[in-house]
Amino acid sequence: MLLPLSARDWKEIKESKTVYVGIRVVPGVLDEYHKSGFHYQLAKEFAKENGLKLKLVIMTNICEYFEGSPFSEVDFIADNLTILPSREDKMDFVKVLESKQFLISRIGTTPIRTVSDLKHQVIIVTKGSSYHEKFMAMEKLYGVTFTYYFSKRTCDQVNDLLTKKGTTTLIDSNIFASMTAPNLQLNSLINSVDDIGWGVSKESGELKAQIDSFISKAREENTMEKA
Repeated sequence: MLLPLSARDWKEIKESKTVYVGIRVVPGVLDEYHKSGFHYQLAKEFAKENGLKLKLVIMTNICEYFEGSPFSEVDFIADNLTILPSREDKMDFVKVLESKQFLISRIGTTPIRTVSDLKHQVIIVTKGSSYHEKFMAMEKLYGVTFTYYFSKRTCDQVNDLLTKKGTTTLIDSNIFASMTAPNLQLNSLINSVDDIGWGVSKESGELKAQIDSFISKAREENTMEKA
């Protein structure tokens, strides 16, 4: 189902009794059986609390959220989206949590401690991801050029690292915590804290306020820990 080209307002969503949510099948967001995942469980609780039926619109790549008109298909995006200025030009965000990003590499390889060390790596990223943007910002800041291997999806980056498509990649701590990957090591060069949020249309109005209120209540009642 295609929604109107302009975002639906809260009244329209409530009257339809259905909310359409954009999401990807990646660790920590939604599992392949569409039954678990932090962001999925939280979105499911939001729908339940508001008497709405949750309809998932599965996206395959993070770039799909920032190209074209995503809100012609979904009411909001419940995904592991790092809040960046370039993304805030395209949509509004409701902050859901904070997450650290770790630079990881295979055990047995030389630790990466400086930008100079990074120049000799093949960096695995997904085009359009926050990981890619972070490295491009470093290139601009330090006047360097990095070598990249581009994964098809962010959830493929660790597997591409383990299968030696490249030598290092970035990963969010909440995703890293859900993985079993004994052959990986953390590097000290990048260890930043980023805001993770859900995306809503800049025309969303009351919908954003409803999600804001729900997330605040979830924090107070520790629902976030149970999701």
